[in-house]
Amino acid sequence: MLRRSFVATALAGASSSRPAVARSAGGAVDLLLALAMDVSGSLSDERLTLQRSGHARAVASDAFLDAVASGFHGRVALAAIEWTDRERQSLVVPWSVVETGADARQFATALLRASRPIPGYTSISGGIDFAVALLDRAPYAAMRRVIDVSGNGPNNDGRLASEARDDAVAAGATVNGLPMLDVVSDLAGYFAQNVIGGPGAFMVVAQDAGSFERAILRKLVLEVAHVPGEGPRDPIFAGSPMRPGS
Repeated sequence: MLRRSFVATALAGASSSRPAVARSAGGAVDLLLALAMDVSGSLSDERLTLQRSGHARAVASDAFLDAVASGFHGRVALAAIEWTDRERQSLVVPWSVVETGADARQFATALLRASRPIPGYTSISGGIDFAVALLDRAPYAAMRRVIDVSGNGPNNDGRLASEARDDAVAAGATVNGLPMLDVVSDLAGYFAQNVIGGPGAFMVVAQDAGSFERAILRKLVLEVAHVPGEGPRDPIFAGSPMRPGS
């Protein structure tokens, strides 16, 4: 479990004075978003910490909360998954409605305080399949269902990532991506061909550790602020899927 001081540091900068948005009635949200994070053996402890803290800061940021407030219902539902080999996926933070700053900080704190994962092989397909099942069990209704895959290597365990992606799209989900290029330099091309898919699918590339947190925030804001029937306004790659450079 992470120390309380680290949790407080990671959440620094989140506005405590931001006005709350009135809660909508019923179980409807604008978006079901499953954050599927790679915790395989290719990620160092530093990268694992960066991945969690980056997502926590992004969710607790005013930019993210403003995007949430701009939706029809003014709230989204998030869940955090950590995945490694084909038989090892973990629901780190269960479905949680984020509507206010307090909601966001609660989700972020739960993510930061979760038990440390046990590393293994890289099964992107296992992570996607687990996320699809999680979306099907979500206690909230939403017009959009998104699986947000972050990772630093190609699928090397379980079925093909493209097969899992295609099944997820057939089940009504969009799969977006955040490839981290610290280990595999051409990973963006692999994600474009094998991971992202569905209506408005896109990815944001993190070139290195220094750009990772900015990439997470950018991607989450694009996902939440997505206009139905349109692709994201400023994607790195967009499509269903789209080849790099096209």
